[in-house]
Amino acid sequence: MLQENIKAKALSAFKWSFLSRIIPILSSLVSQLFLARLLNPSDYGIVGISTSVIALTLVFQGGKGIGQALVQHKDESEATYGNALVLNLGLGLFLYILLILASPLLAIYTKDNRVISVIMVQGISILFASVSSIYQSKLQRSFDFKKITGATLFQSTIPLCIGVALAYFNFKYWSLVIMSLSTEMITLTFLFIVLKWFPKIQYSKNKILELFKYSKWIMMDEVISWIISNVDNLILAHYFTISQIGLYVFGKRIGSLILGNVVSMISPLMFPYLCKLNGNDNEQKNAFLSISKIFAVIIFPIAFGVALIAPKIIPLVFSSKWKESGIIVSIIVLAEMTYLILPNIQLISAKGRPDINTKINITNGIIFFIGYLCAIKLGFLFFVYTKLIGLLFIPVFIYYASKLLKISKFYFIPLLKSPFIASVGMALVSIIILFAFRNCQNKFINFASVGIVIISAPIIYISTLWLIDKSIIKSISLLVIKTLKPINS
Repeated sequence: MLQENIKAKALSAFKWSFLSRIIPILSSLVSQLFLARLLNPSDYGIVGISTSVIALTLVFQGGKGIGQALVQHKDESEATYGNALVLNLGLGLFLYILLILASPLLAIYTKDNRVISVIMVQGISILFASVSSIYQSKLQRSFDFKKITGATLFQSTIPLCIGVALAYFNFKYWSLVIMSLSTEMITLTFLFIVLKWFPKIQYSKNKILELFKYSKWIMMDEVISWIISNVDNLILAHYFTISQIGLYVFGKRIGSLILGNVVSMISPLMFPYLCKLNGNDNEQKNAFLSISKIFAVIIFPIAFGVALIAPKIIPLVFSSKWKESGIIVSIIVLAEMTYLILPNIQLISAKGRPDINTKINITNGIIFFIGYLCAIKLGFLFFVYTKLIGLLFIPVFIYYASKLLKISKFYFIPLLKSPFIASVGMALVSIIILFAFRNCQNKFINFASVGIVIISAPIIYISTLWLIDKSIIKSISLLVIKTLKPINS
């Protein structure tokens, strides 16, 4: 009964979470189409370096760290939110000043002085994120994704329009900088207006230490995740040209755009959902297994499909100057199959053991870092392939989730088997279609061949999945029907 109650709230929240991600996907694709034609790889390169450094500071103010501590914390009092605001703002201001002081050193490291001014302007977003994360945590805790959706819609459309307009008027890389800064400003403004609430600034050493006690492991884990996701940009910045960094950053952005945004429709719901089921082991186990199966059904076909068509479609859609980004997109989207264990990571945190995630990711981060340093000597493309190292750690997270839930360590085999087989079947047919047009020089025919793959792939996947395991299609169809009930909550 408890699970049904919480599940109903989660399904209602998913409607809004879906809207909050599908529109950004579409608007981002459209805006990237314009930006890629108006800007050069070097513009993406210089901003990519700044964004990577700022991403490290946002670890402490975003949905993780203090934000996740607020969702997990039992106390919803104004004192809790007030102390979280003091902690967040203090960290934000300290880190922003630290960034400004360190920017000249970064300029020397990257051999580009433009980094200094870009960091000074783009870094202001840290202060806005420090406050907006408090609002987002409050809404996530109450499953109020309707308001989060509103904020996402504004932050995913208005800044992109600003960025495209500035790029059109030849503001070059500054168009990307202002677009990034305006995103955080618009998000905070919207949340402040719709909530009509501002946490009262309060200071209690005990309360802050209590929040920090939980969040320190999340923060450490996210720092390691930052190393895995962003330190590659900084290593490239020293050894390769700004244009090559731009090709890499653009490829990562497009590779993450579809799969990352699709997964993020569900991921904000998982942690509060699994937290609310603490103490009800059987219900929590069933919820975890259901979520894991949904992730497998979604991730395998998208990863395989995008990886196959990216080298052909990227130069067709975004122009030939981004041709080298095609293979990067393919590698990135295959590397992002690590999203399969996102439910495991959230479960481990919900069980009050974020230290496990941190310890695993420390090992992961060290191996990634060593891998990057070794690969840099072998060339640009070999360096990109290093992103696939993360797939090696999937079994480790599976082991710990099974241990916490006291289930078989092979629980994942029946969950992944059918979606994987169906995805392989889809991929084989797609390869045959693309191979038939491999030497074609006609742009229209190349577009047509990609279009055939895009249309036929989901049909083949769903049909194969139906033949292998009808129960998956039926259960997901039922879930979709429940979700698509009128959005009035």
